[in-house]
Amino acid sequence: MTNAPGTWGVAATIKAPVSEVLDFVAYHLDAGAARVFVYLDDANMAARDMLAGMDGVTTKLCDDKWWAKHGQRPDEHRARQSINANHAYRRMRKFATWFAHIDVDEFIWPSQGIDITDVLTRQNDETLSLRLPPVEMLQGDGTAFKARISWNKGAGRQVAQRVYPAYGEFLRGGFIGHTAGKVFVRTGLEGLRIKIHNVFQNGTRSLAETTDPDLILCHAHASSWDQFRSMLAYRMEHGSYRKELPAWDGVSRHELFKTLLEELGDTGLRGLYDEVCLDTPRLRKALEKEGLLRVCPLELEEKRNRIFADRLAQL
Repeated sequence: MTNAPGTWGVAATIKAPVSEVLDFVAYHLDAGAARVFVYLDDANMAARDMLAGMDGVTTKLCDDKWWAKHGQRPDEHRARQSINANHAYRRMRKFATWFAHIDVDEFIWPSQGIDITDVLTRQNDETLSLRLPPVEMLQGDGTAFKARISWNKGAGRQVAQRVYPAYGEFLRGGFIGHTAGKVFVRTGLEGLRIKIHNVFQNGTRSLAETTDPDLILCHAHASSWDQFRSMLAYRMEHGSYRKELPAWDGVSRHELFKTLLEELGDTGLRGLYDEVCLDTPRLRKALEKEGLLRVCPLELEEKRNRIFADRLAQL
C-alpha cells in the first residue's frame, strides 16, 4: 500500500517527565502526524503505560532488553538518538511519506490556516529533504518565539546588538539553543543515515537547503529559568553547550556560560537569561521591529488534556 503524498511522522528519544512526553505526542497527533515514534530513553514505565495501545503511536522502552537487540547501549545520548532515529526511519515508510527526527521540546509549526500535510504535498519530486528552521521560545505565556538573526556581512551583529544590547555580540543569531534546525526527509530512501541535525545518503550529507516559509520548528529550549539552570551542567558537559562545539566570533556558549558563572555566579547567568529569553515588552518590541517576533500558540496543555482525556481521567 502506498502512503498518500504529504503524510508525515516524527520520532524522538525522550528522557522527560510524563507530562512533557504527552505534550509532545498530543501536539503532533493534533497537527496531523500519521505516526509518532517515542523512544523512552530512561525506560519511563509511567509514560509507556500512558501511551500503550494508543492509535498513531509506537512506543519503545529503551531498557536492557532493547539494547541487547540493538547493540551495547552508547554512553553518549546523541549516539542513542541516532540509533533510534534510524530504527524509526526504516519503519516509518509503512505509515508516511515524510519523516522528521526531533526532540521532546521541539514542535513542528505550520503557518496559520495551513496544514503540515499540504506543505509537504506541494514539494516537487526533486525535493528529498526540507530543513525546518528553528525559532526559540521566550519565557512567558508560551506563545512568543524569536527567529534567528541572519549573520551576514556584519549586519547580523548590528541587529543582535540592537535586540540584545549586553549579550548580542556573543550569541550568533541571538539563540542560546541550536540554530541548525531539523530536517524532514522522504521515507523509503536507500542508503540513508539520520543524524541529529542532518541526513546523509550513501555517506554524503544531504544539505537540505530547501526550506518552506510555512514550516518552522518551535524550540522550547529554555522555557523557564529553572529549566535552563537545572539543565546547564549537563548541556555544558554532554549537550548543546559542550566544550568541543565551535565558537562564534571567538567565544563559544560553553566559554560564555563558564565565564559568567566564574566571575558573576548565577547573577550574571540570570542577567543573560533575562535579556535574551524572558518575554518582556522591551524584547517583544525589539524583535517585532526587526521582523524577528513569531507568535505560535502551541496550546500544549489543552491538546494534552483533550487527546489524553480518557487516560488522564483514570489516574
